[in-house]
Amino acid sequence: MKSIAYRFMLSAASIVTASVLVTTGVSAMDGQNRLAAHVPFSFKAGKVTLLAGDYTIAPNSLATNTALVLHNEDTQKDILMLVQNSIYQSNDNRPRIVFRCASRECVISKVFTGANGWQFVAPKPSLAEKESQAVVYFSGSPASASE
Repeated sequence: MKSIAYRFMLSAASIVTASVLVTTGVSAMDGQNRLAAHVPFSFKAGKVTLLAGDYTIAPNSLATNTALVLHNEDTQKDILMLVQNSIYQSNDNRPRIVFRCASRECVISKVFTGANGWQFVAPKPSLAEKESQAVVYFSGSPASASE
């Protein structure tokens, strides 16, 4: 019978290993797939509120179909955005970020890189709130990798 201390040590080691993998995956972005955009308003990515500024976005190198990394160029911080659905068809193939806005707050709801698109969980406003969309287009070419 294994002692409680031994089981606790195994659990702690697993948590540390998972944390290292997630942290490494969040910061590891492929410069070839990174797109840059200036977002002129504050917004939310999931539950995190971000200020207006310059951002790059790229698939997570360890989980390209399930997560994107949003990088704030000013603060040098990364936000891991978990994908709700992949989008395979769009009438507009321009790379862009689509925001769902209501009550003076915008949340990222979709990202399109041209060939690929992803949808994220974005809370729906109540019936009393008027909803709108804001779209920010990425720059013409992928951002250069800055390691």
